[in-house]
Amino acid sequence: MKRDVEKDTVIGVLKRKRDLPIAVHDKWYRIPVKSAPIIVRDKKVQYLALYQGKQFKDYPSQIQWYGEVKKITIHKRIELLPEENYDPNANEDYYRIELAEMHKLPQPIRAIRPRRIHFITTAFDRFIQAKELNDVFLESPIEERFWEALKSEDIDAERQYIIDYLENKQQRFFCLDFAIFCRIRNIDLECNGDKHHYEKKEDIKKDQRRNRTLTKKGWAVLRYTKDEIDSKLKHCIFELKETVDKQGGLQDKSDPSKYRFISEREQLRLL
Repeated sequence: MKRDVEKDTVIGVLKRKRDLPIAVHDKWYRIPVKSAPIIVRDKKVQYLALYQGKQFKDYPSQIQWYGEVKKITIHKRIELLPEENYDPNANEDYYRIELAEMHKLPQPIRAIRPRRIHFITTAFDRFIQAKELNDVFLESPIEERFWEALKSEDIDAERQYIIDYLENKQQRFFCLDFAIFCRIRNIDLECNGDKHHYEKKEDIKKDQRRNRTLTKKGWAVLRYTKDEIDSKLKHCIFELKETVDKQGGLQDKSDPSKYRFISEREQLRLL
């Protein structure tokens, strides 16, 4: 989908503490070829930033470092990390992303809630201006429009929120457009951008299976089409607020033990 702003930046994930000095001091980072973002495959990535996972106990769930990409080449993992020849992916192909001088952000970009991420692709201007992790994302125009509406209504949400589930005894993942946390059931808010989405039987069945899995995991699901977001956004927000209050209110991001009602109806009742 065409965007006014082109993506040129990848947020990579540091799952191991020992990978940080490789990036900062040795100035390279690896990404599996089979799961690399498109802008890496097309060699359009110009900047790489690093998200520190839960292993970084003193500085978890935040981005501290970034650098400019100099060169991208492909190698076997064992060529990059010969001392780890026991790794099951030792003979898999990886992109070696060579970096220029790495820079430390004056203020880290933190996740409001500790969370897992996969690779994030965005624009450097958006990344460098971000105050928290949700500010980094650059998604479809309708998602961006909904995100701006959520912010203007002071509705806290997590963008591109990853949850896992089991299917045939294998771990799978869903990436939610917006995750909204409530007292009773959390809400998965989805923006369906393809106007032909529900004309395809396979898409309908896929969404139904997804909804059932999320419901079993304790989530409520709201879906809005591009037409609804373009022409009835205020109604979408009104419906969302009503749903949040039915689910016990919106979680306070600064104090997860507190919740607040946000619909106009509930606010009037409390006066």
